[in-house]
Amino acid sequence: MEAHAGTEQLSVLLGRVAAQLREMQSDGRALEDAIASTILGEEPSTKSTLANLQGVDLMVQTLGELSGYIDALAERLVPDQMVDARGPIELV
Repeated sequence: MEAHAGTEQLSVLLGRVAAQLREMQSDGRALEDAIASTILGEEPSTKSTLANLQGVDLMVQTLGELSGYIDALAERLVPDQMVDARGPIELV
């Protein structure tokens, strides 16, 4: 298939989404640790609490943007194109 201006391989686009999700996973783990510390009675500073809330806000925004991105990609795919997802789905 010939590449046109503005087009990219689907594997590259999906790789970018996967990288963003891995980054969000890492951020989520850091937030999880911060929340656990608070629950266990280790009082965080106000600055730390605000930073954690901003982290949650960024994760929520990014998830919304990623879902819109994937929806837009799906709309541009060839109708009825099939992919064998049996292997990848086992990772979920």
